[in-house]
Amino acid sequence: MPEFEDLKVPVTIGMVADTHRSSRNPRALPGGLLKGLEHCDFVFHAGDVNAPWVLRELEKIAPLRVVRGNNEEPPLSLDLPLELYFQAGAYRVGMIHGHHAGRTAREHTALHMGGEVDLAIYGHSHIPEVATLNGMIMVNPGSPTQRRYQPRHTFAIVTIADTISAKIVRLD
Repeated sequence: MPEFEDLKVPVTIGMVADTHRSSRNPRALPGGLLKGLEHCDFVFHAGDVNAPWVLRELEKIAPLRVVRGNNEEPPLSLDLPLELYFQAGAYRVGMIHGHHAGRTAREHTALHMGGEVDLAIYGHSHIPEVATLNGMIMVNPGSPTQRRYQPRHTFAIVTIADTISAKIVRLD
């Protein structure tokens, strides 16, 4: 059974994934992302941070929780956990990057966390979504820096109190 960190409710969490900023080319994080996270109690990053300076920037906004993706630079690739779990009031929350050979990020997350959590946070695909699968809310914040085939750069905001409310925020 995973260890759950307690989060006091109500709690507002800014969710980010797949920032893909490197040490060699340290382009700033989008201003709209930083401003959009200002009123959050926590920032969760669902992997592919890549470089430590990104964590330092996000830590200036709110307490940060991060899982390892499949593109982190050393030492992040060794230091970050693969998954994290939280208890927020009556709700169990899990975060994972979602990369796994042979499965989509959504499929891997659903199989790995199904039945364990009420809210599953994941990344990897850069496809923003808020969906419910077998009673579990699944949130992929997309990417604020690499939209790939998506129409917009995105992140997500989740509020947990008596219920869970999640929304995708579009940056452009």
